[in-house]
Amino acid sequence: MSTKNVVDDRLDLSTSVFITAEKFKSLSRGKAKRNDLIITLRGTLGACCIFDCEYETAFINAQMMIIRPKVEGTHNYLHALLTSKQAKDRFARIGYGAAVPQLSASQLSELTIPDPPLDLQLEFARRAVAVEKLKAVHRASLYELDALFAVLQYRAFSGEL
Repeated sequence: MSTKNVVDDRLDLSTSVFITAEKFKSLSRGKAKRNDLIITLRGTLGACCIFDCEYETAFINAQMMIIRPKVEGTHNYLHALLTSKQAKDRFARIGYGAAVPQLSASQLSELTIPDPPLDLQLEFARRAVAVEKLKAVHRASLYELDALFAVLQYRAFSGEL
């Protein structure tokens, strides 16, 4: 997995590169598991996605870091936290490097993360997932409306109406 696979804080595997199972086994670090958060450390600082796809594991490159939630089910809460405007602003402030901005793993480990009670984190995550589903439905509807408008526009300008 590379930084190109984190698009708009979502996992996009449309451009994937694979390694052999033997190579994967030989590697000791950089192995993502389902529901891990993957965050970029170079270029677009702090772009973050949840590793949740048809694959069970992935290998990330050195420009990324894995954040593995300690408690099952809190990945959506952490993702929302790390992709908030406040977090993005903080990453921009603490990043270094003029040509290619960078974050270090130690800088990320020093961040204080609000830790509300687990039931609130899980409730937040449940609601966030519901909102994302609604947004997907609305995006699909907008796409459909755009297609219908294009057909209507074509008919109007070709004299069919």
